Amino acid sequence: MRRNYEVISMKAIISSIYPQQTIHEIQQHLNLQMPFLMLPSDALKRKSYYQKRFSANFSQNEEKKCSDETLFSLLTSGSTGPEKQIFFTREQIYQAAHAGIAFFPYAKDDHFLLSLPLHHIAGMMIFFRSLLSGGRLLTPPPQKKSPSLFSFILEEQIHHLSFVPMQLEKFCRFLEENSLRPCHLKTILIGGSKISPSLVQRALNLNLPISLSYGMTETCGMIAATKIGEKIPLHPQHQVMSSGKFLYNSSHFCLAEDKTLQISLPHKILTNDLAEIDESGNLFILGRKDEVIISGGENINPFEVERQICLAFPKISDVFVIGVPDDLLGEKAICFYQSSNLISEEDFKRRLKEVMFPYYIPKNFYSLDDEVRKNKIKVTRSSLKKLFKSL
Repeated sequence: MRRNYEVISMKAIISSIYPQQTIHEIQQHLNLQMPFLMLPSDALKRKSYYQKRFSANFSQNEEKKCSDETLFSLLTSGSTGPEKQIFFTREQIYQAAHAGIAFFPYAKDDHFLLSLPLHHIAGMMIFFRSLLSGGRLLTPPPQKKSPSLFSFILEEQIHHLSFVPMQLEKFCRFLEENSLRPCHLKTILIGGSKISPSLVQRALNLNLPISLSYGMTETCGMIAATKIGEKIPLHPQHQVMSSGKFLYNSSHFCLAEDKTLQISLPHKILTNDLAEIDESGNLFILGRKDEVIISGGENINPFEVERQICLAFPKISDVFVIGVPDDLLGEKAICFYQSSNLISEEDFKRRLKEVMFPYYIPKNFYSLDDEVRKNKIKVTRSSLKKLFKSL
């Protein structure tokens, strides 16, 4: 974290890379970002192959599509096409951070926890909101298991947290099992994926100061959130919780003819998120127009997963990866496949770990041949989602 402050003071551009990615994913990211100087973390230093293969592979003549005011860059998830490098200026960061500071009860010397990774915009904005509000930023303990992290939150009297729904569920379980009701927390910002109404109610029963939010890399993070302490609206038909009201002027947002959200902040962004905005200005994200699965805050492109499965298992003749509701992850990926031989779930997961990042691997696998014969269904993604409900 000290390195980030030093890099900012040098007016250099920060680019974050997740060290636990596969070789192929790291190489793709480095090819896109073309760093001039690498400051590897301890995790990267432990990967000797990383140092040998990537340390000197970058052209110093690469022309950057950024201005002198650019502060850092991140890669988009690549869920709707090839990954893109997004550059963020100091003005964008300032506006986005202060929108959050004006909306939430932040105070000087408050304790923030860096509870999300810095290769995501949500993690970067924790850093900048704490910096610009005069807060104290704490990093999680090296031991990443949940009990250790949650004990750290209580011991250090953390005031502000940012969680994906899966982290919130584990935190609620920790508090329930230990009969704890922390009173020092001021905000728990929730985002990254859909959250179930039951988990929201569970957190409220524990008197947790949760705020549901919506944002993306291209908007420099959060653009809508619910107010701490106010009732969170529930959509009457779709049974999804509101993502709150916009932190910026409502003129920056509208719905297209296909009901997807359009954003002008400052450039026009056409999202694939189906949305509604009620008379009170509450934003509801109803789902995705495309097939992207948002699981535990991570975007999963099902077509890329299907491609990797076919490469890893040549005897598979057809494969479908779909997203289904999950209380813990918001959505989870599952796989239906057709093959000349039955493949165990253990074999799937063991071999796929070698070629893709763990969160891409479907949680469950089903032989499609048996189900098609039994139900005589036409194989479409929508029919498979109906089939899953009957399993």
